[in-house]
Amino acid sequence: MNPVIFHTAAGRVATRLMPGDCFSSALATALVAGAELTEAVVFACQVAAMSTTKPGAQSSMPRREEILLAI
Repeated sequence: MNPVIFHTAAGRVATRLMPGDCFSSALATALVAGAELTEAVVFACQVAAMSTTKPGAQSSMPRREEILLAI
């Protein structure tokens, strides 16, 4: 099996507290909503990347509207 690489937009990192949690929850959310795996991974990568751009833990989690605008 060949590996697949997913990229997100690079940005300034303000925290490293939440990207793993954000990725997991965003991936699960997208899959439950009916997204294909590739689409769900792209969504989850974007959420994880965006979660590092604001300081804090819970406050750094992006809102769905922000994510959809960024994708």
